[in-house]
Amino acid sequence: YQEFLETLKIGFVGGCELSFMKDFLEANGAKCYHTYDNNEPSNPFLAFSDERGGLYSFNPSIIVVSDVQDIRNYIFYTAWCYRLCKTGGTTETGKRTGA
Repeated sequence: YQEFLETLKIGFVGGCELSFMKDFLEANGAKCYHTYDNNEPSNPFLAFSDERGGLYSFNPSIIVVSDVQDIRNYIFYTAWCYRLCKTGGTTETGKRTGA
């Protein structure tokens, strides 16, 4: 499989959750580019909209996309709203939020 991996250029768009996969594939011969390693957006929509970004100049044959960053924000927001409803509109300090 190493001969096959040596023919690949793989682009990773996401956060640190993809690092283990990128490290494994690089160690086995694949050429990889990770937006996280290059301080570029982990959000796929932002990464793909910047034609001057490193992903475009790397010109990968395969792109692995993670939406964990967006899902994480949604989960945090949902948990915050749930907590707000359970406390009757107060924060952890007991102050009303005005929402």
